[in-house]
Amino acid sequence: HTPVAGMSRSSRHYIKRSARSVVATVINLISAFTSHDALEEGNENLAAQKCGSVWSACDGVVRVPRGNRNGMRRDLLTWAGECNETFDEFDELVQLGVAADDGNDADGNDATDDTSAQDGDNNDDEWDEFGGGAGHQYSATELPVATACLALIKCSRGTINATLKACECAGDEVGKCSVGDIDGEDTNNDSSSDTRRRRKRAVLHWIGKLHDMARGVGEGVTDLGCLMYPPLAIGGSNSDEESNENKLMAQVKLQRDAILAVSEYILDAVPDAGVGAGGDGSADEQGAIIPMSEEVLELAGKLRAACQKRYGEVEAGIRAIR
Repeated sequence: HTPVAGMSRSSRHYIKRSARSVVATVINLISAFTSHDALEEGNENLAAQKCGSVWSACDGVVRVPRGNRNGMRRDLLTWAGECNETFDEFDELVQLGVAADDGNDADGNDATDDTSAQDGDNNDDEWDEFGGGAGHQYSATELPVATACLALIKCSRGTINATLKACECAGDEVGKCSVGDIDGEDTNNDSSSDTRRRRKRAVLHWIGKLHDMARGVGEGVTDLGCLMYPPLAIGGSNSDEESNENKLMAQVKLQRDAILAVSEYILDAVPDAGVGAGGDGSADEQGAIIPMSEEVLELAGKLRAACQKRYGEVEAGIRAIR
């Protein structure tokens, strides 16, 4: 299962994971007998359990996405689902608003007048200390930063959606290149067929590269979410400029760059020249622009502008805190 065989990274991932699961469960089944564990008194059900694990692993092979397209779609939809989960989680925190002052309760009353409230506050303080000081709401200065980060996660979700649509447009171009490739036809001397095959390989390579770039966007959302729990770790006192750069801002930069890279790649939509083996790498063959729908181009353009704006909002909010 190598790229040379025409198998994408997604297909290799799902196939290898399923195959390894089958091998591991079969080894466990055999080990249960070679170690005589399944033959001991009281372990009458052990063999049945091990066999059930093997059957379950084999059933998983049936659910492996068939083909590169289905494998990539599952990856993209998985990342989109993770974006939705992260967005919903922190949207609830943002909707809670600004945290109340330490000396007042949610209604603005003095919480120190109530003995039971004091006990509850003490317990909360102990729990927060155990959890590293993490609270349940953002402060007044943190809320704008969290809101901008949440909008950046929304841009990430839109980027994955744009990637999915762009891959569909590129897939239509691959289908056009396949027209005329009839089984049994000798196309070695047919320059037109050779050009179509080189163009097809170049477009497929473009799809694979776009998918890998979208992976960075999807995985970056999880990394960004890990840094968004209140209180936000912003600022630093180290004189070293790089050390003074907080982790949240660094991750926001990475996420912005990943979104911009995908957006620009979709807007350009030009395969790498020379990808098709045997071609001369001319723009007329592999380098022609892949036709994208107006919806995809408009979405990519909006995402490019939106992520720059959200990045500026995060930067301004962190600068105000510092």
